[in-house]
Amino acid sequence: MGLRRNARTTREAWRHYAVTGALPESVLREPIERAWRRCHQVGASPFVVRARELPSAQSAALFERERDLLDAARPYMQALSEAAGTARHAAMLGDRNAAVLDVVGDEESVRGKQRVPGPGALLSEAEAGANGIGSPLAEGGYIELVGPEHFIEGFHPFTCQGLPLYGPEGETVGVLSTSVRRVEASHRIREILTCAAHGIEAELMRRRLSDDLHALLTSRDDEARLLDRLQQDIVQLQGAARLRLETAIRLARSDLRPAALRLVAAATDLIRRFQRQSHLWREIATATPSAPGLLDLGDETEAVGALLTTEATVRGLHVEVRREVPIRVHADPGELRRRLFRAFLRAFDLTTRGHTVRAELITDEESDLGVVRFPATPEATLAIPRRSHIVPMQAGPPEAEGR
Repeated sequence: MGLRRNARTTREAWRHYAVTGALPESVLREPIERAWRRCHQVGASPFVVRARELPSAQSAALFERERDLLDAARPYMQALSEAAGTARHAAMLGDRNAAVLDVVGDEESVRGKQRVPGPGALLSEAEAGANGIGSPLAEGGYIELVGPEHFIEGFHPFTCQGLPLYGPEGETVGVLSTSVRRVEASHRIREILTCAAHGIEAELMRRRLSDDLHALLTSRDDEARLLDRLQQDIVQLQGAARLRLETAIRLARSDLRPAALRLVAAATDLIRRFQRQSHLWREIATATPSAPGLLDLGDETEAVGALLTTEATVRGLHVEVRREVPIRVHADPGELRRRLFRAFLRAFDLTTRGHTVRAELITDEESDLGVVRFPATPEATLAIPRRSHIVPMQAGPPEAEGR
């Protein structure tokens, strides 16, 4: 009843706007009101029925330019379509400018008389009003539009939800969206949509890692080979997440039962772990200087220790990080992580199989330093300046890290 009442109120607000051009006050949900205001400001028409499409030559060039995104997204779009089951639906992929790149769904939704806009259609808010492709990009986050919450009347039969996609450098690279005829179907696949979006981002990161590793391995030193093993370990997290998501989708075909939700949550957690470790791997593997800043030494130490968990296991070692109070240090983030990485490796080399590599965090008040101490292998100890007036640390060879 609440959904019907809200839809009726929204439809009345849309009709009032269509006749008078006056935006409703305190009637629409906040993100929808913001979207309508943006549409109004750019002069979008509430009566345009068909989205404008790129000429075929421009579409072909766009698809070729976005080949990596298309390839990364395809299995996840197929997964979204499978999760929707027999309901009328479409999974849609857009580029960073809200041009449709790909659509996967049932025959009627993709190729029927009332099909959703296809590849090459332009769905920015200026072109197509508030919608599941253009609005997430304009809003900078997830948005759901139910029926008449769409700015253009021709989209009122649909319930759409979408969210932006981000590349390895944090840049917006596109948008993933679903379009269904029944709002209940959108509720069933919402969590899978979010997980699929993160999965696409993880796949883009995996491809970047592969490129980075190819360049790195030309050096053929011991550290590069270790980073190769770590990269393979990280990528396994993404594969495990895909398996969990696929299992969840099989459960979700009729209804998103609690077991399926738990699997989606587990897949999402694995993808987040993959993303964290991938970013850390790149920081360590690529010696690109960045601006020094204040960092939590305990967080950084735990992150590097977690990255090396498999390496420690292979060596028959256990890693433990102990910290009692937060310790803030001033450092170049990448350089600090590289130093911690090499300190752990030095401690590994000096520790007998079957023992624990324990890192303890303490403060040297007299020298104003944050210290990572390895009690069993003091040669690996690091001391990091805590105050901002201290000059940034200089990189040193692995054998000098403990001095």
